[in-house]
Amino acid sequence: MNSAPKIERPRNVKEFLRLAAVAPERIERAVLMNPVGLSYISLQPRSLYYTLAPVIFPTRKNVERFLNKIVFTRTEKPDADKFNRIADYVETSNKDFQFGGEYPYNLGNDEIVKLRAETHLLVGDTDGLIPYQNTVRRGKELLPNLKSVEIIPEIGHGIEVSMKAILRLREILAH
Repeated sequence: MNSAPKIERPRNVKEFLRLAAVAPERIERAVLMNPVGLSYISLQPRSLYYTLAPVIFPTRKNVERFLNKIVFTRTEKPDADKFNRIADYVETSNKDFQFGGEYPYNLGNDEIVKLRAETHLLVGDTDGLIPYQNTVRRGKELLPNLKSVEIIPEIGHGIEVSMKAILRLREILAH
């Protein structure tokens, strides 16, 4: 009987590394995009202000500031309709929020080294929430099969909706 936890699609780096520890054969390739856990969340006053304001005071104005200052950049921002749908979602989620998960935390070195699969790291150079410099440094130090690091210019924390990042992800997965 296989004792590996049933994780179809890991939701975060912690779950991914948990799977890597118990069933490394199930992971052929990993693409980590602005991963929380390789680096602490920024404690810069500007980042804290824009990140916490829509949680403490979930107004539309605070949500839009968060999206504009932390998640997106001037050059990588969804069209108005998509932006409004994202803002609606964030605002509603924050108003009805009841935390039931785990707060992001810095993963230990012993957890990170367990990822033995071919690994690629994609980070945005303007991520206001997770400074890319520490993520890249720890990735290079600890990921045993790190094959590539790409710092994508003009990309914020919303890297997963960036066309530049999506195209690069497709290239990596095609090989």
